[in-house]
Amino acid sequence: MKKLITLLCAVCLLLGIISAQAEEQSPVYALTRIREDGEAELLGSAALVENQTTLITAGFASLPQGTLYAVGSGGRLDVTDVRYACDGSGLVVLTLAQPAPAQPLALGDAEADMTCMALTEQGLVTGGASRVTMAVFEDDGALLYTGLESMKPGAALVNSQGQLAGITAAAFGEGINRYLAYPADTIRAHLAGEGPANGRNELRSGEKWIRDLRVTPDKGCMTVVWNHLPRPEDADDNVYYVVWEDAGNGYYSYTEVKWDDGEMLFGYVPGRSYYVWMLPAHNGQLDTEGISVREAVKVDTEQSAAFTAYAYQDQTLYMTCLPADQPVQGTELLPPAEHLKLGDANMRYYLQAVSTYQVAEEKDAMLVIALKAPDGSVYSMLSGFVFMPELNENDTWNADITGLTDGCVQFAGGVPGKYILCYYLDGLLANECVVTVE
Repeated sequence: MKKLITLLCAVCLLLGIISAQAEEQSPVYALTRIREDGEAELLGSAALVENQTTLITAGFASLPQGTLYAVGSGGRLDVTDVRYACDGSGLVVLTLAQPAPAQPLALGDAEADMTCMALTEQGLVTGGASRVTMAVFEDDGALLYTGLESMKPGAALVNSQGQLAGITAAAFGEGINRYLAYPADTIRAHLAGEGPANGRNELRSGEKWIRDLRVTPDKGCMTVVWNHLPRPEDADDNVYYVVWEDAGNGYYSYTEVKWDDGEMLFGYVPGRSYYVWMLPAHNGQLDTEGISVREAVKVDTEQSAAFTAYAYQDQTLYMTCLPADQPVQGTELLPPAEHLKLGDANMRYYLQAVSTYQVAEEKDAMLVIALKAPDGSVYSMLSGFVFMPELNENDTWNADITGLTDGCVQFAGGVPGKYILCYYLDGLLANECVVTVE
């Protein structure tokens, strides 16, 4: 009875926050999930397109666990079908059980300034979307824009002609109101059922995805365990991949594993949330167009305290670069770069430090290095750190972070501004420095 009361109260709340929009027959709907425990959860929003029974949204706004409803013009409408993008874009088409009274949005071109129709904790709201530019997202074009604060995924970008120009995937960077959206061309292709992945329904049905992973963050490393699951009959013939994705911006990484490994780990940046999932590869290669968070385990990590063990501190910490054909020799430190520009294929980039500490015997720690771009996106790598008694007073070290800068340039554009380069030891913040990119 308690669960039923909770469910009814939650639905009433949802109906209340969108009542004004419903009276105006808004084409944007709030998506809510009724979980197995009876609790209602606001996931995001969706836009009515093509006809009165078709909604388009982003994968982040339509996670499948639980019963999905659309709330808006016409009240609470049942969702009878969820179709994930055959082109790997992360878009989702929802089919309503009964026609909605609102007028569907036609698709149109993006403009520099548009209207954003979005769901926040306050309900469905409308505001400006400006500084709209093209960006790279999931190896394709996307719209990068500045919008309303704390929007949930699935927000609709509408141009001056009242046409749908984009559907927001997720926040591009936490806390700065920058968002990525799938443009109209991508939406149009998905609605038409086009795309190179059109025949991979077996993978997209979820039947081949590995569920019920155990994922635990500890000391800067996320441990992913599957050795408690039944061993597949074709495990010896399959290659598997563990995929993890920053829930704040949708950027993913992956690594190949064998089923009999039973577990693996990756480094995480404290204070951020991650989606983690596992799937078998087709033809021995990961199909990156099949990336989706719909079968993922979501893990929230806590903010980091300072690393204070062994009286550890840095005398020097900075970033620099060197021509690719002149690698750093051993623990050689180069002078800090006065004029740093990311994205130069002929350069290697390094984090360099001189650290002091006090240990009586050799000790190991997990090292995670992170680069935070001005737009709020974060790129990280996992390594290791060894505390050695003979280097107590003068441990000179460097780390090649070219992979981080490459990822940053690919997704954030390597734009000028202040970048934060930081590193963590056993999940605790050791130090950070500000890097100016010109």
